[in-house]
Amino acid sequence: MTVASLPLGDTLAACAADAENVPMYAVIANLALRMGLNEPWIRLFPVAAGMASIGLLAVWTSRHFDRGTALAAAAFCALSTFHIRYSQELRAYPYLLLMCTLTLLAADRVRARPNWWSTAALALTVAAGCYTNLTYVLVLVPVTGLMVATTTRARLADRSARRRVWRHFATGVVLGVLAFAPWVWRIWPTLSTRLARPRTSEWDLEFLGMHWQGLTIAQGHSERITWFGFVLAVLFAVGIAVAVGNRIGRAVLLPAMATLLAWEIVLVAIRHWTTSRYDTALWPFLAVLIALGFVRVLRLLRFRPLQWAAGAGVAAMLLVHADAYLRNGRPQWDRAAAAVRLLQRPDEQLVALEHFDRICLEYYLGEQVATVNLQAQRLHDRLDASPSLLVVAGRPLDRKYTRHADIHARLAVIHRTAEIHRLRRTPDGPPAGARDPAESGARSWPDPVAEPVPAELEAPPPGCLARLVGWAPRTPEESLTRVEFAARDSHHLHSGWDPPKPRADGTTLAWIVGPEASLELRLAEPAPGRLAVRLRSHPEIENGQWVRVLFNGQALAERELSRDLEVVSADVPAELWRDGRGLLVLQLARVREAPGVRPRSAEVDWVAWTPAAAAP
Repeated sequence: MTVASLPLGDTLAACAADAENVPMYAVIANLALRMGLNEPWIRLFPVAAGMASIGLLAVWTSRHFDRGTALAAAAFCALSTFHIRYSQELRAYPYLLLMCTLTLLAADRVRARPNWWSTAALALTVAAGCYTNLTYVLVLVPVTGLMVATTTRARLADRSARRRVWRHFATGVVLGVLAFAPWVWRIWPTLSTRLARPRTSEWDLEFLGMHWQGLTIAQGHSERITWFGFVLAVLFAVGIAVAVGNRIGRAVLLPAMATLLAWEIVLVAIRHWTTSRYDTALWPFLAVLIALGFVRVLRLLRFRPLQWAAGAGVAAMLLVHADAYLRNGRPQWDRAAAAVRLLQRPDEQLVALEHFDRICLEYYLGEQVATVNLQAQRLHDRLDASPSLLVVAGRPLDRKYTRHADIHARLAVIHRTAEIHRLRRTPDGPPAGARDPAESGARSWPDPVAEPVPAELEAPPPGCLARLVGWAPRTPEESLTRVEFAARDSHHLHSGWDPPKPRADGTTLAWIVGPEASLELRLAEPAPGRLAVRLRSHPEIENGQWVRVLFNGQALAERELSRDLEVVSADVPAELWRDGRGLLVLQLARVREAPGVRPRSAEVDWVAWTPAAAAP
């Protein structure tokens, strides 16, 4: 989409430089953007292509098998998360699905009406398919098998008619491929270097299981096979057995699966990474095989109520997986960009952890974003040049990226998409907050690194049923009004903490690392109350330690600490709670530095919020 937003000539040049992504979809998106369409409207184009491919596959299947198999194949496509996903993504795959099913019907037309109009239709379809995705050529193997099966002597006794059909079929395919030859000539130098570049590709039974799951009902990438995925694998095996005894099955479906296997072997041989979307060109044939197996199992049941129950059960499970995919499988980069707009401070650098994060952010933010491409040293260098960084990471940010920062805060976790962190170096000079009140008149505190974000940015999206009926309840979560730093509380510790360690008396204390720490409290119904924190200063800090307590950005208390555990408390009005969530930030004036030990400032026993009626 970023490439499509360029002038048309630049869009084509960018596609040629990318080599692996041919230009058909970028041109369609470019024209849509020129028409002034925004993202929801632009997504309707691939949705329409994906839906059309379902209908076309059903038509072809009913011609060569039976109406029951056609209905089962169409239903499986409509409810499979693979087809749903690649009919919504802003990529070429829904158009690839459409071109593959159109090619099947174009080949049927050439067999039924071998004239130059049919040849032209086939040539246009082949050319459009080639310009849609490089893997389109894989579908020509089962399509050729279809022509073999439908032009045998038993099916077409007239020898001259058979020659005429093959002449028109071959002419259409050759013309379509030749129309793609100029683009291949243009991209070959770039494409050849990419094919020669080895990549990590580890194959084992677990990987094959995840690959199968991705082709059927997976919520996301790298999902291990489930029991329902195993059921679909059994139906696929039954479908293979049925295809062996069927003329079209032997000529079309089995060659399609053999081509898919050979394609994956090639990817292994050149050490190229593979994923389920690389098999899109042959995926419709897999759907037909599953449908064949499903129909055969239903017929074995014989009893009509059992058949209806089995069909309803499979459909229900497919719907459950489709709903789970819509809730948990789709990245929400538009939310990540919205969170960045809220959180980024003036003159604060925005950095994406890796290349894909950068692409998505640039599209939704409409501006260039720097990336460190998973290299920690690059991040450290940027932090040296700028006191504060806002880092967006599509994967958890481990300590090798944050150890160079004096203060680090995890600000937001966008569901199944990215984490947003702020890293800050303490400026040269006296420690933050260390001025003498007698000199300045008031203690000077820096802005906290952590800050709250709206709950709707982090909440998982509603599923398809909730969207259909207009019901989008907030995910129920238990109230958390007391944190004692046990294992169950670890998810609510945002940043600035050493792993809590139990003491001999059974209590657990947690060290604050550096000058700031934050954690989250939750409350089902916002109400006034009293917040209390039991903590003490690091025993080796001299000249006194001060703590500042903030709740959802509002300063509540400021107090000097002793070296013994004591309670710092403050009233919390009900309006400070945001959607039942409260971000507690503890800022410390001084930090104890020691060689080989992480800098520490204070030790916390517990944090508790008590309703106003019960507060002492």
